[in-house]
Parts: sequence; C-alpha cells; structure tokens
Amino acid sequence: MTGSPAPHSDAESQSRAPGEASAAPPSGVVPARTSQPHRRVATPTSNLEADLAIHILTFVLAPDDPMEFVPGQYVTFYLLRDGKSVTRPYSIYSSALLHDRFSLLIKRVPNGFASNLLCDLTPSAETAESILAPLGKFLYRHPGTAAC
Repeated sequence: MTGSPAPHSDAESQSRAPGEASAAPPSGVVPARTSQPHRRVATPTSNLEADLAIHILTFVLAPDDPMEFVPGQYVTFYLLRDGKSVTRPYSIYSSALLHDRFSLLIKRVPNGFASNLLCDLTPSAETAESILAPLGKFLYRHPGTAAC
C-alpha cells in the first residue's frame, strides 16, 4: 500500500499535522538523565543496622566516575564468596542528587548468599565491590508528563 501513513499513538497525532513525520518526543517529555551503565568500583563507607535484619549501606564511587541515576534504578553487585561468584541486583535507596555515592536498604536473609555478605561488610578503603550501574527502566514519571 502506498501513500498510507504509518500508525501512531493518539498523543503523537495531537502534536503533529497530518502526514508530518515524528522526529522528536512529544513536548513535555523529558528523558531520564542517567549515566551509561558500566562496571564501577564501589567502596563501603557506612553500614548502619536500622533493625535486627535491615542494614543501610552507603558506598562511595571513584572521584573520576560519578553516577547519575533516577529513582527506580538499581545496581548489580558482582560478589565472590567461598570461591563462588554471583550477581545480585539491589535498588538504589539514596537521593538521585548525589552522584559520588549511593545507599542501599538490604534485608538480611537467613542463609542468604549476598545479603549476609553485604550486611557483614566493614566500611573500609580496602573493601571495594564491583558493580554494574545504573540499570533499570522502571522509573517514576511525574503526573502530567507523557510516557516515553
């Protein structure tokens, strides 16, 4: 079929003249500003026991490797324990305004491989963890803005 425009959403059709191609997101849509995910080194600076099984861990990033993230994103830890290597994702708990550090809220799970390892971390410059961050697209969208 020739001459037929490609189907598009109602929001797109309201912001364009008939037959006009879509070149940019609708006005009012602000894409989330985040860093590109890549492997980073995170050093624990604080491990607060908020409850019997809940820890708030804060990690600092290298000064030359700040991380921009938005609420809803997470970090993946690459952990080694007893010769076994695993990855575990944890949601970021801290403010997105801080680019040199992030915090996690971790619940200690009995016999949990990663939660116990992280909850037992002692803040130290010698204790560095390998992470991949930021990740995730399940993001908060302010009411009244269009979805991307």
